[in-house]
Amino acid sequence: MAITVENKDSIPGYVYLVDNDMDYKIGITNNPVRRGSSYVTENPRNKVIDCIQVNTYREAEQIEQELIRKMRHLNSFTNSGEWQKRCPETMAIWKSVTSRYSGGGSVDHSEVYERTRRLEKELESTKQKLKAATPKPTKKEKSAFDRFTDFIAALVLTVFMMTEAFLVLFSTIRVWNGVATIEEVLPVVLAIPCCLIGFFIVGYLFACCWEISIRLFN
Repeated sequence: MAITVENKDSIPGYVYLVDNDMDYKIGITNNPVRRGSSYVTENPRNKVIDCIQVNTYREAEQIEQELIRKMRHLNSFTNSGEWQKRCPETMAIWKSVTSRYSGGGSVDHSEVYERTRRLEKELESTKQKLKAATPKPTKKEKSAFDRFTDFIAALVLTVFMMTEAFLVLFSTIRVWNGVATIEEVLPVVLAIPCCLIGFFIVGYLFACCWEISIRLFN
């Protein structure tokens, strides 16, 4: 039922206390079950730990204002009267004020708590279903062309390394025997690494051009 100025004196009101493990929150409502459920939906840690019923919604507003006034020094946030520090003093003030109001009788918390627990289970179940439904990233298999280029690169690298090793060994023997000088064999020894670097640069440019062509024509 929507709250209006006309019906504030004709419908019962409820003053509740919410605990989220860090702070307390004071509030009023005309439907504690629905309000408690909405708090759990906003944050599963929110739990209605106490709730009193009074004769009218206007009386509930007066009690809320009295609680906020007496707990002003316990505000968790600046200029926020509804959120209070989670401490024994807050609970003591709550009990001292609410114990004076029993016109509407006590509230059976079982329905509120049962609905809260049910929503918590539903939220946890939904999280598990979403986690299970999320596809796991799969390793993309290489195409035949990619495997072929990897094979060629490995083969060329192996040939270059074996040739370089042979040239280094052969040049070392020639220098050792006095057949040639270091200046004479050095260009030959350095030719292989330079060719290898050039090969990989050309290969990289070819792969980039291939990727661009695939993106353009597919």
